[in-house]
Amino acid sequence: VDSDYDTLWNVCDFFLMLHYVEKNISMA
Repeated sequence: VDSDYDTLWNVCDFFLMLHYVEKNISMA
């Protein structure tokens, strides 16, 4: 298991979620 690869995906998921939340807030 490549832990760096997992960390990269966790960061990507975090920013994707953050973008999704910001979009929902701006639409509200």
